[in-house]
This record gives sequence, C-alpha cells and structure tokens, in this order.
Amino acid sequence: MMKKCTICQEIATFCLLGSLFFTPPLHAQTKIACIGNSITCCYGYTDALHNLLTSSGINNTVQNEGVSTTTMLKPEYSNCSYWTYGKLAQMFQLKPDVITIMLGTNDAKQGTQTGTGCNSPACINNWKNKAQFAPAYNAMIDTIYSTLGYKPKIFCVFPPPAAPNNVLCDAETSFTKEMIPMIQQVAADRGLPTINCHLSSYSANPSPGDGIHPT
Repeated sequence: MMKKCTICQEIATFCLLGSLFFTPPLHAQTKIACIGNSITCCYGYTDALHNLLTSSGINNTVQNEGVSTTTMLKPEYSNCSYWTYGKLAQMFQLKPDVITIMLGTNDAKQGTQTGTGCNSPACINNWKNKAQFAPAYNAMIDTIYSTLGYKPKIFCVFPPPAAPNNVLCDAETSFTKEMIPMIQQVAADRGLPTINCHLSSYSANPSPGDGIHPT
C-alpha cells in the first residue's frame, strides 16, 4: 500500500482542528481552498487531503487552487506572480471556510537567467526582491478578507525544502534563514496558524532528477 502523504497529514490535521473552531456560514460542508504552485496543483496532495478529512468524518470540499511556477511576489517583482496567473477569482467563488497558502518555492529562485512570464527559464532570480515578499503575503491576506467579506481560517504553510542542485535554482538558505522567518512573522502579526512542511525527510525522496517536488 502507498504510504499517506506526510504533507497531506500535516495539512489535514490542522484543517481538521480549524474546522472544529469554525462554523461554516450558510452551508453544511467545510470548504477548503489550497493556494499554491506546482507542489499544490500537480502532485495529488489536495485529493489526498480530501480523503483524509473525509475519513476523519468531515464533510468537505477541497478545491485545488495551485498554479505551476507562481510566486507570492507581485507581478512587478517576479516572473510569474500568483496575483496575475493564479486562481483567486475561482477561490472567491467557492467562498471557503479554510484556506491554506503554500507559496514561496518559486519566490526563492536565485539563478542568473533573465526573462518574463511563466515560461521564463527555470533559473531566474526572483529572490532579489525578497523585501517585497512579506508585504505581498500581507496584501494577499487583506485581499482575501476584503473580497470575501468575512474571515476564513487561513493557514500559512512553510514550503518544502529545496534539494541541492535542484531544477529551479532555489537556495535552501533562502527558506531556512530568510523566507520561513518572514512567513512566521506574518502569521504571528495576523494571529494565523502555521503548518510546517519544511521537513528534512522530504528532501530525502524528491521526484527523480527534480529536487523540488516531494513525493
């Protein structure tokens, strides 16, 4: 049998706890929206999350809002911003009770290549604009609250670690020394819970030849 996804278990546990303290407005299901990049959109964790919550007795809808290559950084500071290419409009239509945000992997790119748009070379440098990461994170939370007109339970998720020589030229030091403390500070300032998916065990089993997407 396939082992349960550790990321799914981490997020499912916190979503389960969050649902216990949140009364869904006007509907019986707990609606969960998962904002993220390719780690969210393309590796099956949202389906596994739905199944884990269902097995825990939670009537739920999990909507995959992941878009490959996207960043938390706004368009003027990155090659492929979630603000432009993401699924915020789709998420707002769902009117979720719970939202997970797992962006940052593509923000951490520190390569030497240049380009614009989501089809830019993989080793582009987005992290040169790291001073804009926390402001963009806060702006996304503000946008979610103001657009929905209520405050869903938001979980700030630390991105999985980047293995050495990964395909995206993401630097592990940007996660451990710079980005994660930024996410922690945003969460603390806003009174939001965090989920730690930045576990060393993930980097031990990356996708073949990839070093970014945990299996």
